[in-house]
Order: sequence, then structure tokens, then C-alpha cells
Amino acid sequence: MQKTITLFEHQTCPYKYLKEEYGFQRGLYRNYIAHEENLGVLKGKWLISQHFRVNPFQKHRFYVQYDDFSHDTPLNQVLKLAARQMRNQSMDSNNRQQLAMLSDWMDEVNILPTLNNAVLGQVIFTRLNERFRPLFNLARLFLKHQAMETKVGATKTFAYTFDMNKLFEKFISRFLQKHKGRILRGTGYENCGILEKAHGNHKWLAKDDIGKNIFMLEPDIIFKKEDGSVPLIIDTKYKTLNGEKRKKEIKEGDMYQAAAYAQVYKCKRVILIYPQVDNKIQEIFKLSGIDASVEVKTVNLSTDLPKEVLKVIEELNIIVAEK
Repeated sequence: MQKTITLFEHQTCPYKYLKEEYGFQRGLYRNYIAHEENLGVLKGKWLISQHFRVNPFQKHRFYVQYDDFSHDTPLNQVLKLAARQMRNQSMDSNNRQQLAMLSDWMDEVNILPTLNNAVLGQVIFTRLNERFRPLFNLARLFLKHQAMETKVGATKTFAYTFDMNKLFEKFISRFLQKHKGRILRGTGYENCGILEKAHGNHKWLAKDDIGKNIFMLEPDIIFKKEDGSVPLIIDTKYKTLNGEKRKKEIKEGDMYQAAAYAQVYKCKRVILIYPQVDNKIQEIFKLSGIDASVEVKTVNLSTDLPKEVLKVIEELNIIVAEK
């Protein structure tokens, strides 16, 4: 049975995941590696013909062949190269740190300058190293810039799933941060700070019978002014809406959550952003009892990024701009 992992569960702990799930707790795979060297001692098998060709006048040298039980196997070389390249490309500090730990763990393994078919052809799986086959296949896909497809094939690797709620949230928040100047231009929020996941600005919905805070509120994105006020809150929802329905199939829990944000943060404007499936949806719901509204809007992410990054910037600018 294939192992299924969650991307966000393990994206910051590849070292721990590899160690616990794929047999690294039993140590790196070792195997006998054949060496041919011209040594000052007789070791292993003396290759007479090569000896006289290499050492015609050096009687103190021996051209020998011997086997060394070593970690420096083609399998480990491929895994180490993948770890090094992933470390160079990763933008996550925890990933880089733990991939560095993994590379250090394989310190006895020589690093390949690049991947080639000759090295791949030397990797042979037996019952002793079969547990590393999924990792090898994944490393090969990464190093050869290939992708996994959701269909039956000859390559066996482990499957993984994305937590799309977190991925959608991260994309919107990081995109807003990266392109803040252009997205907020002309919106009235140019001087606001953009805080991801409240960043110490979380609040509590209620207190229990002993006066202790309970039910923490943690919006995805908070727009905060210098005076501490919060004019805008954005929450992302990776859910499908239906523009033909009266309530657009918006979950009541999402609206209750948005209303709680508006009341507790004293925020007059809360936007719920959903991915656009068919037609664009833009709805405004006035909340009862407080001077605030919840806006439901969709963003089209079926674009060719980064080529069409300006298109997404313009769309988010329209979403954020107060009408």
C-alpha cells in the first residue's frame, strides 16, 4: 500500500519524515563497492597484468582490486544530490536546515556533479534496500525535472496530498505581501500593514465561567493601521460556490466566522475569498446589529503564472478596493 502524506504536514520536516517512514532509522544503506587502486600494500586481489603495465619499475607498489563495505553507493549518491539541490531551491528556512542535516548525515557519500544515466543504471534494488525505492524514484523525478501523473505507471513512489485550504491561504497572503504596492494602489489601504495569521493580533470570542479566554479568533489576513484599528480582514476558503443559488452555497459556518471577526475586531469590512470555478461571484451581505458587511468574492487562479502575474494583481486590486 502506498504511503499518503500531507504536504503541509511534512514540508518542514523532511529529515524526520525520511528517517521515520523510509528506514533511515536503520542507517544509510551500505554495500560492497569494488575499487581498483595502486597501493603500497597487498590488499584484496592482485591484478597481475595491470600491475606490470602500471608498475614496471615499482616493486613496492601493488595494483589490486578489493571490495569496501561503504555508504558511498550510487543509490546514496543520487539521494544526496537531490537533498543538496532541494536545499538550494527551497525558500523555507526549516526545509533548508533539515535538508542540510540530511546532507551532513550522508557525509561519507561523494556528491555527484550532476545526474547521469550511467549512475542511475548502477542503482540495483534487492531485498536489503527495497525500502529506499520510493525515495529513489522521487529523487529521480526531481533531478530530471519530471512530474508525477495520477495514472497507472511503472514508476513506484509514495503519494502525497495537498491541504488545499492552507495552500490557497498561503498563496493569497504571500501574493498580497509580495505585490502589496500594486495591489493596494488606489484602494485606501496603502498605509496599512498586512498581517498573516494575525501575527500576535489574535483575539478571543468569549470567556469561560472562570474568566479565561476561550475560542481564539485568528483571521487569515489582517489589514492594520498605525493607530491599531483594523479596517479590513480577509479570510480564504477553498470551497466551491454556485452562483445560481440564492446563498451561493456559502456555508453558514463561514458567515458566522466572518461576523465574529467583524464584531470582535471592530472591523467594518470582511472579505471571504473563494477560488473561481465558473463565473465570477461578487456579493455583499450587510450584517444585522452591527455596522459591518461581509463580502464574498472569487479569484481566478487558472492563469499561467508567472506570465500572467499582472492579471492576478489587477484582480486582487479590484477585490480589495472598497466600492
